[in-house]
Amino acid sequence: MPFKPSSKPGTNNSPVLEGLRVYKFHGIEFSVNGKEAIGDCPFCGKEQKFSVNTETSQYQCWAGSCKVSGNSTSFLKSFWEHCREETTNAEYDRLAEESGFLQPHAARAFGVVMSTLKNQWLIPGWNKDARLTGLYRYGRLKDNKDRWFSKLLVCPGTGHHLFNLQNYDTTKPIVDLCEGWRDGIAWYESLTLGTRAGKPFINDRSVLAVPGTNSFKPEWSKFFAGKTVNILFDNDHPVTNKDKTLEGAGLQGVKKVASILSSAPTPPETINFVAWNGSADQYSLDLPDSTDVRDYLKG
Repeated sequence: MPFKPSSKPGTNNSPVLEGLRVYKFHGIEFSVNGKEAIGDCPFCGKEQKFSVNTETSQYQCWAGSCKVSGNSTSFLKSFWEHCREETTNAEYDRLAEESGFLQPHAARAFGVVMSTLKNQWLIPGWNKDARLTGLYRYGRLKDNKDRWFSKLLVCPGTGHHLFNLQNYDTTKPIVDLCEGWRDGIAWYESLTLGTRAGKPFINDRSVLAVPGTNSFKPEWSKFFAGKTVNILFDNDHPVTNKDKTLEGAGLQGVKKVASILSSAPTPPETINFVAWNGSADQYSLDLPDSTDVRDYLKG
């Protein structure tokens, strides 16, 4: 059946063409005419000046004062840079308060920004070549029963990425790997504020984070080669399903990361993991299920 675009931009029944997925994910609404989609420019705000070729995903703003252009991948970096300029100190203060950070500086350093279109936090993801090729959304959504929940959403077609790779330092001997962007920020913050012999703990280590326990990719192994690696995943209790007990997600994630890194062409010098409450099993039933780095830092 031939595609028949809606004549009204932004309607819920507008088909999502493959070439528009990234742009629509980040909040741009389009009217489609053949191979061209037209919407409001997310950079300059001019109405109906932002066009995207639905087959190639190439975009351009036709406003004389803007003239931005590129493809869907370069759009992610440009939109992130634009939102970074627009994110206010008050918004960072609010994020710090909601997430239990002591100060807003770590979230800013992590590259977290507020979307100018969605009123949701955007978290940049970096690929194996340390290029920004992913831009996650995090915010409150409603489920099919009209209940609110918060979720990290992956930009379509981009896959999973590492967080905070822009601050990775090849000269530092230690890499701490956290579960989730907010744990990563909290841990990064604690290392910048804490000192040993008058020097911040962050001086000898990098902090990276994964979107989830099962998201680690072999191609990321090079950032851990020859390093002392500390895996700081959550205290997830085992789950009983009928008559079968399954390992918690945290322990499963630790085993996956350790397996990938230990079999890499150049493995880490050492692989350690957080043993919650001193437990040799990684998790502790004496601590609440899903206890994480932020809980630990709060005391």
